[in-house]
Amino acid sequence: MDYRNILNHCPVVYTMDMIGGRWEMALIWLINEYPQIRYGQIKKIYPMITNTSLTRTLQHLEQSGIISRTDFNENPPRVEYSLTSKGMQFLPVLECITKIGGQIMSEEGKRGYFPNINEILNK
Repeated sequence: MDYRNILNHCPVVYTMDMIGGRWEMALIWLINEYPQIRYGQIKKIYPMITNTSLTRTLQHLEQSGIISRTDFNENPPRVEYSLTSKGMQFLPVLECITKIGGQIMSEEGKRGYFPNINEILNK
């Protein structure tokens, strides 16, 4: 086997190439929770992500067929993101990760919570 081409043969490596970056899974979760979310709204919810990183991650998810980008060709520009059917296939995995993460946080005495995103977006 040519290990230089493992990306083309190993399902784990192939999948992690699509969603294994720092922000991919968080964005998949967010876009599922808030279909037609806009770039500026994502920045409000995740202010710690740099513009460059957010742009690259959204482009990567779009190129991977996980999200779709709708450009309304308006001034000022309006672009919305939503999950594709391919992207929705990752939701059960995210639910498992969330459950396991919550259990581990509890064992470590940490409190896990989801922020009130509507409150953040309406500020």
